[in-house]
Amino acid sequence: MMRRMYLVAKKSPLGTLGKGRGLPGLPGKRRKRRADQNIGTLEKLTENFDLIDEELAEWSRTLGDQGQAKRLLKLKREGGYPYATLPELICLDWLIRRGIEFRYQQGILGGRLYQGGVVPDLIVYQGRNAIVWQVNGNYWHTRPGMEQRDIAASQILLGREVYGHIITAVVALWERKLIADANLVCNAALIGLEMGM
Repeated sequence: MMRRMYLVAKKSPLGTLGKGRGLPGLPGKRRKRRADQNIGTLEKLTENFDLIDEELAEWSRTLGDQGQAKRLLKLKREGGYPYATLPELICLDWLIRRGIEFRYQQGILGGRLYQGGVVPDLIVYQGRNAIVWQVNGNYWHTRPGMEQRDIAASQILLGREVYGHIITAVVALWERKLIADANLVCNAALIGLEMGM
Protein backbone atom coordinates (compact mmCIF):
# COMPACT_ATOMS: atom_id res chain seq x y z
CA MET A 1 0.00 0.00 0.00
CA MET A 2 1.30 3.39 -1.01
CA ARG A 3 1.02 6.26 1.25
CA ARG A 4 0.23 9.57 -0.22
CA MET A 5 1.76 12.56 1.37
CA TYR A 6 0.23 15.94 1.15
CA LEU A 7 1.77 19.17 2.17
CA VAL A 8 -0.53 21.23 4.23
CA ALA A 9 0.21 24.88 4.57
CA LYS A 10 0.16 25.98 8.12
CA LYS A 11 -1.21 29.33 9.02
CA SER A 12 1.31 31.93 9.96
CA PRO A 13 1.10 33.07 13.55
CA LEU A 14 1.13 36.64 12.20
CA GLY A 15 -1.83 36.00 9.95
CA THR A 16 -2.09 36.62 6.21
CA LEU A 17 -2.51 39.88 4.43
CA GLY A 18 -5.18 38.57 2.14
CA LYS A 19 -5.73 39.61 -1.43
CA GLY A 20 -6.22 43.23 -2.35
CA ARG A 21 -6.12 44.62 1.14
CA GLY A 22 -2.75 46.30 0.86
CA LEU A 23 -0.24 46.66 3.60
CA PRO A 24 -1.47 47.14 7.13
CA GLY A 25 -1.95 50.81 7.77
CA LEU A 26 -2.13 51.69 4.07
CA PRO A 27 -5.42 51.78 2.21
CA GLY A 28 -5.82 49.72 -0.98
CA LYS A 29 -3.22 48.33 -3.32
CA ARG A 30 -0.11 50.15 -4.36
CA ARG A 31 -0.50 51.83 -7.72
CA LYS A 32 1.82 50.61 -10.47
CA ARG A 33 3.98 53.33 -11.95
CA ARG A 34 4.53 53.72 -15.64
CA ALA A 35 8.03 53.07 -16.91
CA ASP A 36 8.68 56.70 -17.84
CA GLN A 37 7.74 57.79 -14.32
CA ASN A 38 10.25 55.36 -12.88
CA ILE A 39 13.06 56.27 -15.23
CA GLY A 40 12.48 59.94 -16.02
CA THR A 41 14.70 62.06 -18.20
CA LEU A 42 18.46 61.95 -18.51
CA GLU A 43 18.67 65.20 -16.56
CA LYS A 44 16.71 63.63 -13.67
CA LEU A 45 19.00 60.61 -13.75
CA THR A 46 22.12 62.76 -13.58
CA GLU A 47 20.63 64.71 -10.68
CA ASN A 48 19.44 61.61 -8.82
CA PHE A 49 22.47 59.42 -9.34
CA ASP A 50 25.11 62.14 -9.64
CA LEU A 51 26.13 60.94 -13.10
CA ILE A 52 28.60 63.20 -14.82
CA ASP A 53 28.68 64.05 -18.51
CA GLU A 54 32.45 64.22 -18.97
CA GLU A 55 32.27 66.36 -22.10
CA LEU A 56 29.96 68.84 -20.38
CA ALA A 57 32.23 69.00 -17.34
CA GLU A 58 35.33 69.57 -19.49
CA TRP A 59 33.68 72.26 -21.63
CA SER A 60 32.27 73.98 -18.53
CA ARG A 61 35.79 74.17 -17.07
CA THR A 62 37.25 75.41 -20.37
CA LEU A 63 34.58 78.04 -21.03
CA GLY A 64 33.89 78.98 -17.42
CA ASP A 65 30.16 78.97 -18.21
CA GLN A 66 28.02 75.85 -17.77
CA GLY A 67 25.04 77.40 -19.59
CA GLN A 68 27.11 78.03 -22.71
CA ALA A 69 28.64 74.54 -22.46
CA LYS A 70 25.14 72.99 -22.35
CA ARG A 71 24.04 75.05 -25.38
CA LEU A 72 27.10 73.99 -27.37
CA LEU A 73 26.66 70.31 -26.46
CA LYS A 74 23.01 70.45 -27.48
CA LEU A 75 24.04 72.05 -30.77
CA LYS A 76 26.61 69.29 -31.32
CA ARG A 77 24.38 66.37 -30.32
CA GLU A 78 20.97 67.50 -31.58
CA GLY A 79 21.69 70.41 -33.92
CA GLY A 80 23.28 68.46 -36.75
CA TYR A 81 26.94 69.24 -36.08
CA PRO A 82 28.29 65.99 -34.56
CA TYR A 83 31.87 66.49 -35.81
CA ALA A 84 32.23 70.18 -35.01
CA THR A 85 35.05 71.18 -32.68
CA LEU A 86 34.56 73.38 -29.62
CA PRO A 87 35.78 76.59 -31.33
CA GLU A 88 33.59 75.84 -34.37
CA LEU A 89 30.59 75.31 -32.09
CA ILE A 90 31.27 78.64 -30.38
CA CYS A 91 31.10 80.36 -33.79
CA LEU A 92 28.04 78.39 -34.90
CA ASP A 93 26.21 79.25 -31.68
CA TRP A 94 27.12 82.92 -32.07
CA LEU A 95 25.84 83.04 -35.67
CA ILE A 96 22.65 81.07 -34.96
CA ARG A 97 21.72 83.20 -31.95
CA ARG A 98 22.00 86.34 -34.10
CA GLY A 99 20.15 84.87 -37.09
CA ILE A 100 23.08 85.35 -39.47
CA GLU A 101 23.01 83.19 -42.60
CA PHE A 102 25.99 80.87 -43.11
CA ARG A 103 27.16 77.57 -44.58
CA TYR A 104 29.19 75.09 -42.55
CA GLN A 105 32.07 73.17 -44.18
CA GLN A 106 30.92 73.28 -47.78
CA GLY A 107 33.50 71.99 -50.27
CA ILE A 108 34.79 74.44 -52.88
CA LEU A 109 36.71 73.36 -56.01
CA GLY A 110 36.12 69.71 -55.17
CA GLY A 111 36.50 70.02 -51.40
CA ARG A 112 38.07 66.92 -49.91
CA LEU A 113 37.50 64.87 -53.06
CA TYR A 114 40.12 66.50 -55.27
CA GLN A 115 43.61 67.79 -54.65
CA GLY A 116 43.53 71.58 -54.51
CA GLY A 117 39.97 71.63 -53.17
CA VAL A 118 39.16 73.71 -50.11
CA VAL A 119 36.68 73.19 -47.26
CA PRO A 120 36.23 76.47 -45.38
CA ASP A 121 34.85 76.13 -41.86
CA LEU A 122 32.16 78.80 -42.29
CA ILE A 123 30.98 80.96 -45.16
CA VAL A 124 29.13 83.89 -43.59
CA TYR A 125 26.78 85.79 -45.92
CA GLN A 126 26.35 89.54 -45.94
CA GLY A 127 24.12 90.58 -48.80
CA ARG A 128 25.90 89.88 -52.10
CA ASN A 129 29.23 89.37 -50.33
CA ALA A 130 30.53 86.61 -48.09
CA ILE A 131 33.31 86.31 -45.53
CA VAL A 132 35.04 82.99 -44.92
CA TRP A 133 35.74 82.19 -41.28
CA GLN A 134 38.61 79.76 -40.84
CA VAL A 135 38.26 78.55 -37.25
CA ASN A 136 41.75 77.54 -36.13
CA GLY A 137 42.51 75.28 -33.21
CA ASN A 138 45.68 76.25 -31.34
CA TYR A 139 47.23 72.79 -31.55
CA TRP A 140 46.50 71.83 -35.15
CA HIS A 141 47.09 75.14 -36.91
CA THR A 142 50.40 75.89 -35.17
CA ARG A 143 52.01 72.67 -36.42
CA PRO A 144 54.83 72.91 -38.99
CA GLY A 145 53.57 73.55 -42.51
CA MET A 146 50.01 74.46 -41.50
CA GLU A 147 50.53 78.22 -41.80
CA GLN A 148 51.51 77.84 -45.46
CA ARG A 149 48.48 75.63 -46.15
CA ASP A 150 46.17 78.16 -44.48
CA ILE A 151 47.64 81.04 -46.52
CA ALA A 152 47.28 79.04 -49.76
CA ALA A 153 43.64 78.22 -48.95
CA SER A 154 42.94 81.89 -48.20
CA GLN A 155 44.40 82.99 -51.54
CA ILE A 156 42.35 80.40 -53.42
CA LEU A 157 39.12 81.59 -51.78
CA LEU A 158 39.59 85.36 -51.86
CA GLY A 159 37.58 86.99 -54.68
CA ARG A 160 35.94 83.71 -55.75
CA GLU A 161 32.20 83.59 -56.34
CA VAL A 162 30.64 80.83 -54.27
CA TYR A 163 26.92 80.02 -54.16
CA GLY A 164 26.13 83.39 -55.75
CA HIS A 165 28.23 85.43 -53.29
CA ILE A 166 31.67 86.96 -53.73
CA ILE A 167 34.18 86.18 -50.98
CA THR A 168 35.55 89.56 -49.88
CA ALA A 169 37.64 88.40 -46.90
CA VAL A 170 39.10 85.29 -45.31
CA VAL A 171 39.46 85.65 -41.54
CA ALA A 172 41.17 83.30 -39.08
CA LEU A 173 39.43 82.95 -35.72
CA TRP A 174 41.75 81.39 -33.14
CA GLU A 175 40.55 78.99 -30.44
CA ARG A 176 42.28 80.78 -27.55
CA LYS A 177 40.73 84.15 -28.47
CA LEU A 178 37.27 82.61 -29.04
CA ILE A 179 37.27 81.01 -25.60
CA ALA A 180 38.45 84.25 -23.97
CA ASP A 181 35.92 86.57 -25.70
CA ALA A 182 33.81 85.05 -28.49
CA ASN A 183 31.64 88.14 -28.87
CA LEU A 184 34.60 90.43 -29.61
CA VAL A 185 36.28 87.97 -32.00
CA CYS A 186 33.08 87.15 -33.93
CA ASN A 187 32.01 90.80 -34.22
CA ALA A 188 35.44 91.66 -35.63
CA ALA A 189 35.31 88.68 -38.04
CA LEU A 190 31.88 89.78 -39.24
CA ILE A 191 33.42 92.97 -40.64
CA GLY A 192 36.52 91.18 -41.93
CA LEU A 193 38.99 91.92 -39.11
CA GLU A 194 41.26 89.27 -37.66
CA MET A 195 42.11 89.34 -33.95
CA GLY A 196 45.28 87.22 -34.25
CA MET A 197 46.41 84.31 -32.10
